[in-house]
Amino acid sequence: MTFSQHLHSSQVPEWSHAYLKYSLLKKRLIELKSLAPHPPSPTTLQSHRARAKRRLHSSSYGTFSSLLPIAKDPLVSAFEDHLDDFVSIFRNELLGISRFWHAALSAQSQALGSLEHRATSAPTQGSTAPALVWDLKHLTQTLTDLEHFRHVNRTGVIKILSRWMHLQPDLTTAALTHPTWTKLMDWMYDPTVEGLIHRADHLFVQLQPTLVVASVGYRDAWYRKTLSCPVDVPNVRKCMSIGDPAGLLSGRLCLRHCST
Repeated sequence: MTFSQHLHSSQVPEWSHAYLKYSLLKKRLIELKSLAPHPPSPTTLQSHRARAKRRLHSSSYGTFSSLLPIAKDPLVSAFEDHLDDFVSIFRNELLGISRFWHAALSAQSQALGSLEHRATSAPTQGSTAPALVWDLKHLTQTLTDLEHFRHVNRTGVIKILSRWMHLQPDLTTAALTHPTWTKLMDWMYDPTVEGLIHRADHLFVQLQPTLVVASVGYRDAWYRKTLSCPVDVPNVRKCMSIGDPAGLLSGRLCLRHCST
C-alpha cells in the first residue's frame, strides 16, 4: 500500500494542509538519485592531484589565471542545488507538522481540562450529564483523529528518511542526531495524546453512575425511576457512535431496564 492511500481527507479535512507533502519529497529524492555523482575513479583522483600541483606551482609566478578556482562540475552543482532544495522543503514540512501538533495538543488539553472542571464543579445529573458526555465524545473523536494524523505523518517521514538514508547515509545520520532536527521530529513519539485519551476515558467512567437520560415527555418519571439506574456502557457508546444525539436525550438504547 502506498503512502498516499493512507490519506483520507474526508476524515479530517480541516487538517489536510498540515499533512506531509510526501509526493513532493519523494519526487525530490528521485531527482537527487538521478543526479548523484559517482565516486571518482583512481585515475580521475590522480589527474585532479596533478592539476592541483600544477596550479600551486604556477601561482608562484603570480598569473591571474592560476588564482582562479577550479571550475565545479555542472552535475555536482545541480546535485547540490537539488539537495539544498530537498533539505529546505523537508525541514519546512517537519516544522509545520510540529507546530500544528503542539498547537492542537494544547487546545485539546485545555478542552479536556474544561470538561473535567464541569464534571466536578457542576451537578452531572439530569440534562447536564448527556450534554457533558456528548462533548466528551467529540473531544475523544478529535483526539483519535489527532493520533491518526500523527500516525500518517510518521509513516511518511520514516519512508522519506529511509530513502534519504539509502542515498546519503552520512548526511541523514547527521540530521537525525542534530538537536534542531530532533526537536522538529519530537511529535513522532510524543505520548501526550495517549495520556489525554486515557484521561477522557477515565472521565467517562466517572460519569457513568450519574448519567441519566430522559425524553422530554417522561423526564420527571425517568428521574424518579432511573436516578440510581446503572448505565449500559456499550449502548451509550453505540448511541454516540451512530451520530444521533437524540439517542442520548430520549434515552433510547442507553439505560438498562430497571425493575423498580
